[in-house]
Amino acid sequence: MNCQAKIDILIKKLTPVTTKRDPYLKGSPPLQGVIKIKADHNHHTDTLDAINQLRVTLEVRKTYEEYFSSGCGPSEAHRIHESELMMEEDCVVKMANASINPKLRTVTHLHEKWRTSEYGKAWLEKSSMEVLKAKKQK
Repeated sequence: MNCQAKIDILIKKLTPVTTKRDPYLKGSPPLQGVIKIKADHNHHTDTLDAINQLRVTLEVRKTYEEYFSSGCGPSEAHRIHESELMMEEDCVVKMANASINPKLRTVTHLHEKWRTSEYGKAWLEKSSMEVLKAKKQK
């Protein structure tokens, strides 16, 4: 697609020479960062493909963590979440929006992160039952 949109970030070094030459570095506090945003896309950003690539919102992550905590696996949590979205207005748009309705692969990744935070890396090395027994004994 060769999109021309970009973000340039420049961090200026704070030295005696640059402080003398650059008016932004003379201030208190010195302004060392320059951010240039060029938002000239050569493609549509509001298409189905664009919203299908969005990142999951924090609210949706927490919803999935609740599913996982109640005993759902990734597939079951994904199915339940889609069923709930189908009951809402504008369900077609919400179903296509990956920030609200993540793909199954994303849900699997969320589950792996949740499981690691809940049970540590031990779940990778041991069976699920061994990890649960060890957690109950604590």
